[in-house]
Amino acid sequence: MGKPKLTIYKQVDKSSQELYEDYLKVARIRNLSLVTIRIYKYHHNYWFQFVHKGLMCSEINQKLIDEYRLHLLEKGLNAVSVNSYISNISPVIKYGIQMSYIENPISFK
Repeated sequence: MGKPKLTIYKQVDKSSQELYEDYLKVARIRNLSLVTIRIYKYHHNYWFQFVHKGLMCSEINQKLIDEYRLHLLEKGLNAVSVNSYISNISPVIKYGIQMSYIENPISFK
């Protein structure tokens, strides 16, 4: 008998909540400061209020990011705060792109 074959299956899609949890593990492995991780958690609470935790990574695209930016502006946040909210969700989304869960190119500017 030969060696058993190892089959690796790539998960086709993942929820935004799962992606966020995966990224937090990576952040801890990379030894990011607790303050940085706390800031990511704070801003993701707002992100998940806008979308929902079951949002699939395949649904994340530029239009959704732009709608979130507009939503924050309409809530009365100033441009600096909006940029902060966006820049603190971007590492998770960029990680999703890197891991091939998010296909669409996204600009955070």
